[in-house]
Amino acid sequence: MADDDAARIEKLEGEIARLRQLVADYAAEAARLRQSDQARARQNNTPQPVRLTNEETDFALSMGKKAPRTSRRKSA
Repeated sequence: MADDDAARIEKLEGEIARLRQLVADYAAEAARLRQSDQARARQNNTPQPVRLTNEETDFALSMGKKAPRTSRRKSA
């Protein structure tokens, strides 16, 4: 019985060590991703030039409007 318990304890201690290493790996990866995300956010925070002029915006709006229908069929 004592040998069985010792083997189980040793197995569980090995599992604890494996899980601790896994948690440390995940923490390191999370820190790396956090730094990467913060760098990307700082980069995306830079002001962007105006992409469209007012004339281009007006043209785009006018193209998006439907032309009024002038001829309609009358049903009998």
